[in-house]
Formats: sequence, C-alpha cells, structure tokens
Amino acid sequence: MEKKDAYGVYFIFKSMEQGRTFRIGVPKYPTADPNYRILAHQRSRFTHYYFYVRDEVLGPIVVRVASFFPFHATYWLNGHSFMEQELKRKQIGFRKSDNAFLAVDDVAQLQAAADRLSPEIIRKQLDYWTFLLGPKFSKKERGRMNLSRFYAISQIEYCRNFIFKRNFPIHKIFERSCEIGLWRLTANRIGEIFGVRLNKRLRGKLATVIDQIEHGHHVFRAYWKHAFLKQYEKFSRYLRNELVCNNLHDFGLKKGLDHLEAARKKFQIVTDRCGRSASTSMWTFRSFKGWPCPSMSAPSAFPASKSMTREPFGCWKSCCMTATPSAARRPGRSMKSSSLRSNSPRNNMG
Repeated sequence: MEKKDAYGVYFIFKSMEQGRTFRIGVPKYPTADPNYRILAHQRSRFTHYYFYVRDEVLGPIVVRVASFFPFHATYWLNGHSFMEQELKRKQIGFRKSDNAFLAVDDVAQLQAAADRLSPEIIRKQLDYWTFLLGPKFSKKERGRMNLSRFYAISQIEYCRNFIFKRNFPIHKIFERSCEIGLWRLTANRIGEIFGVRLNKRLRGKLATVIDQIEHGHHVFRAYWKHAFLKQYEKFSRYLRNELVCNNLHDFGLKKGLDHLEAARKKFQIVTDRCGRSASTSMWTFRSFKGWPCPSMSAPSAFPASKSMTREPFGCWKSCCMTATPSAARRPGRSMKSSSLRSNSPRNNMG
C-alpha cells in the first residue's frame, strides 16, 4: 500500500480476549413486568476484531473493535506517523527510520507538523473509522437509544530526543547515567522529577531498574505510580527520554481527548527535569575521586554536545479508547483507563 500510495484497511484478524460487557439476569423475586431483566457489568472472554489501517492523515493505526455490547473500540496511533504524512503533503524531504526522524530539509516545518496534531484532527479520523468499521444501528435503534462516542486516553507516551553527531559520547553518557541513576536517583529525587511530594499514602511503584529485553539494548526506567520514565540509546545517535503514563489522574489531568494539550505541557516539564537531573548527576559524580569516570575532554564529548538539539513534541505515541454508549451508559461519563502491555499492536508499528 505504501508503494501504491493507497489508504485503507490492509489486514484483519480476530482474537479471543477479555473485555467489558453486560450480563443479563432474571430478578430473584417476581415483578409486575414479566419481561423485566437486570443488566450488570462484567468482564468476560469474547471475540475482538483488529483492523490494521493506513490512514491518509494519521498514517498507520490499529483499530480494535469488541464484538459484544457496548462495542468498545480501542485505537493505537503514533504522532511520528502524523508528522510524516504532513511533511509528505508539503513535499518536504526527510529521512525516517522506525519512529525517529534522522534528517529533514526544514526543521521548522518538522516542529510545525508536530504542533498541528490536535484533538480535533484525531477525533475526526477516529469518527470516520468507527463509523466504517464499528457496529451499525438501525433507525429504530438509534431512535430508542441516546448514542454518542467519548474518546479517552488510556495510555500515552511522550519522548524528548537529544541528537548527537557521534556514538561515543552518547554511549558513555548513557552508561554513566544508568550507573548513577541506580545509586543516586532515590525516592525523593523521583518525586522531584515528577513534581510531587512523597507521603505514606502513595500507591504504585517507586523504583529504578535497568531492563534488557532486547539483546544489547539496555533501558533505564524510573517508576512512579502508574507512570515511568525510560532512557535509552536509539540508532547510535539518539539519547531518548520517554515518559509513559497509564493513568493521567496521577498527574492531576483528565483523560478525555480534549485535554491532550494539557498532558503535552505537563510531560514537557517532567522530561525536562529528567534531562537536567541526568546532566547534573554526570558532573556531581566527578567530585568522587578514585571512581571511574568517562573522559570529558574537548575532542570527545563536548563537540557532540554542541550539535545537540531537542525534538520536543513530535514524539507522541498514544492509545485512545472510544466507546459507543447506549441507554445502558449515559454519554459523557469517562471510562476507566486500562494499562496496556508491552506486547500491544502499537509496538509492532514502531
């Protein structure tokens, strides 16, 4: 489809998964209406349909539609793909690998494309694919039910990239950042990065770990409640600080799609604190004499840091959840956000 410059659904499969639905029960005691039934929420296993779509505006997205009422639909989309489509539309040359822009003819246009990603654009495209791939209701059913759609952010990722000309300084900085982070990034430091005050009522994780899911690819993680910060090396040129949030309530934000801009501003502050904390740790560690420390001479690290730039907003990787409520659920009520595992289809998209 990419070679033909075509758009639409290119792959469909179905999977038996857990989902939210309703259970119909007969009342324990007889009522005046013999057809009276009780509707109760429950989670059960039933068929879900996955649609892999190439959208003209958002790029590659994944749509999952539940086959049972109330027909929840889940979307996975990547902000980098939206930026790619915007640059193609304006005929601006660029080079992209996976979800990272390695070169672009006009950096200002790249940032402008990132800033154009708005809730209105996302909602318009999601409404189109929900209407096309979602369940259909007759005129009689629409007249008896107050149908509407509400889009909520279930999981959202925001990253900030530091770009280097050479791999040596970024590799050494990342190694030292991991070593110092495990030793000095205590609970109080994690609270300062996320901008919260620690107390005994804090729920969720509060820890730092180093993961190696892929061979030779280390990832430093700092957990806080239902969110965590990741720092890793990408394409031997990027030092990426990435914030993953599974519940926007932890940051005092609402999960509706209209609050995407507020989440962006909040995550910019957190990733900026993380970058400053890592750079400060590098220099404070040098005061401990006798400890191993990478060479910081001018020919190695400093020339690369001069060419360092930041890509502040073009790095959204989000999952928006939408539902088609009926009379059983009043419109306007937000759904509970659910944590998505690392093996979700979004990761397959890069």
